Amino acid sequence: MFVCAKAETEAVPDYYSYLGVEMTAETKEIKKAYRRLAKRFHPDKNKTEEAVDIFFKIQEAYETLGDAEKRKTYDIILKTGAKDVQYHGKHAYWTVEPYKFSPVEITIFLVVFSSLITWVHWWYLNYRHQRIIHKIKRMRVRKYGERKAAAMGDDIDFKGGYQPPTINKLLPLEIIRFPKKIGLLFYKWFRVYILIKRFKMEPTEDDKVFILSSIHNCSEETIRFRMAEEKERVEKEMAAAKKAQEKKEKKYKRRTGRSMNEPVDERDL
Repeated sequence: MFVCAKAETEAVPDYYSYLGVEMTAETKEIKKAYRRLAKRFHPDKNKTEEAVDIFFKIQEAYETLGDAEKRKTYDIILKTGAKDVQYHGKHAYWTVEPYKFSPVEITIFLVVFSSLITWVHWWYLNYRHQRIIHKIKRMRVRKYGERKAAAMGDDIDFKGGYQPPTINKLLPLEIIRFPKKIGLLFYKWFRVYILIKRFKMEPTEDDKVFILSSIHNCSEETIRFRMAEEKERVEKEMAAAKKAQEKKEKKYKRRTGRSMNEPVDERDL
C-alpha cells in the first residue's frame, strides 16, 4: 500500500504541477506529459545541475499519478491532509491531523468566551433583581393598596443581606477572588475546629457568624442581618418593658405618695 512519505509534513508535494497537468487529467495525458518532460530533463541529455532534481521529481510524480490506486490515495492526501489511508473494498479510511490553534487564536477565543459568559451572567443578575423588585411591589399592593404602593415608588429597602447587582459580582471577578475565598474559608474552619473546640478559645463575633451560617446553610450577610434584627427586637422589648415599669411606678407613687423601691414604714400600715 502506497502512502506518501511527505503526507505527515505540513506541505504535501503537488505532483500535478511537477508534470504540468490538471487534477482532472486522464492517465494518457499524465503519461504523455511524463515522457515529454523525461526526455527534456534526463541526465544523459541535460547536463545542468537542476535537471537531476527536476528529473527525480518527475519520476516520483509519475510513479504516484501513473498508478490508479496510488493516485486515488494521493488525491485524498492532497485535498484533506489525511494520512494512513487504507482501503477496505470500495471504501477508503484515513486519519486527519488535528488542527493546532495558535496562541493568538487561543487568546481571541478566551476573550470572546469570557465576554459572552460575563454578558450572560450580568443579564441574569439584572433579571433576578428585576424579579425581586416586581415581587416586592406586588406585596406592597396587596398590603397597602394600589394608591399607597404607587406613592412609595421604586424606593425599596433591601433586607436579608441582599444587595443589588454590581460589577464586583460578575463571574470573571468572582473567579479571580475565588482563591482568596477558599483560603479565608479554610482559615475560619481552622479557627472553629482547632482553636475554639480544642483550645477552648473565646469565639469572636465573626466566628459566631461563620458557625451560624454553616449550621443554617445561608450567607454570612444574612446571619448578620438576622442578628441585627434580633438585637433591634430585643432592644425594643426592653424599652417597652422599661416604659411600662416607669408608668407603673408613677401610678404607684401617685396613689401611695412614695416610690416602689422605698421601704414600707410599719406605722403607715
